[in-house]
Amino acid sequence: MGATLSIGRLAGTPVRVHWSLLIIAGVLAASLSSALGIAAALVGVLGFVGSIVAHEVGHALTARRYGIGTTSIDLWALGGLARLEREAPTPRSEAAIAAAGPASSMAVGMLSAAVWFLLRGRIGWEWASLAGWLAAVNIALGVFNMLPGSPLDGGRVVRAWRWSRHGDRIRAMREASRIGIVVGWLVAGAGVLASLRGFSSPMIIVVGVFIAMSARVEVAAADLRAEVSDVRLSELMWWGIAEARPDTSVAQMRVQRSRLGAAEIVAISDVSGSHVGFVTEMDLDRVPVAEADDVLLADIMTGWDSVVVARPEDLLVSVLDRIDPHRPLIVVPCGAMACAVVPPSRLRARLGI
Repeated sequence: MGATLSIGRLAGTPVRVHWSLLIIAGVLAASLSSALGIAAALVGVLGFVGSIVAHEVGHALTARRYGIGTTSIDLWALGGLARLEREAPTPRSEAAIAAAGPASSMAVGMLSAAVWFLLRGRIGWEWASLAGWLAAVNIALGVFNMLPGSPLDGGRVVRAWRWSRHGDRIRAMREASRIGIVVGWLVAGAGVLASLRGFSSPMIIVVGVFIAMSARVEVAAADLRAEVSDVRLSELMWWGIAEARPDTSVAQMRVQRSRLGAAEIVAISDVSGSHVGFVTEMDLDRVPVAEADDVLLADIMTGWDSVVVARPEDLLVSVLDRIDPHRPLIVVPCGAMACAVVPPSRLRARLGI
């Protein structure tokens, strides 16, 4: 997900905001301020964003119970995404991780409803209304996300159930995704029907289309997984990586480009010799020639938090969900160093992209 801004860490996990969420926050603030006033509107926007974070934290904390870390929590216009370090090992753990998000939303919704019920006569009407609104939003979020189709959480539960029934994870992924296509078009159709009856609901239509399109992508992803199901990363890795300092300019690195070799990557090392980030040939090529002398490798490098860390014996399918298509970096660590990488061209060639 491009154009994101890191806003800190939560329980050790980086939290990042996509620019699209800022647009939704602005529209929401304008709507709430006209009804409840500026102060309540600002609290409402923060409560809305906090609700999305709580949903994703539910996934992350449950994943941690099963020994799975979370590399980041990304927030954007249509919700959030907790990026897990690896896939759930069993159908039971996959179902639990998926259901934890909606359960968190329902918990926040019930808490907000309790605040509204107990304090509505003791606090200003605008704050009581805000508590009721947050209750409705979170309960709706929890219920909606349990619709039985990928990429919704309910679809993940269906996938876990089907996986437990026939033992084929990829087949279960296809089944849940195909249901997701149907669910998405039904949601979009409900939005169109509501519009025809005089209820303006463009967001419902957008969400429905997004679900259907995302489900189609997951069907394609399942087909790809089937093709590379037995490929181990050791078959694609290149051992030995060139190093450069953070204050090296892009122009200087281009002159030394041959040092990158077949790895197609240079590791950026600090004064202690530890690797702090990575720059690919594609990163170098994206910098205009006129700016190459002024742009440093530190300005364009990808940090450890944004690369896929794996072992040579890991299957390629186990890391597919974590690969950033814009910077497909897979690194084998040796302590604070990277001792091997999967060259992006090799990865793309194997995946056929």
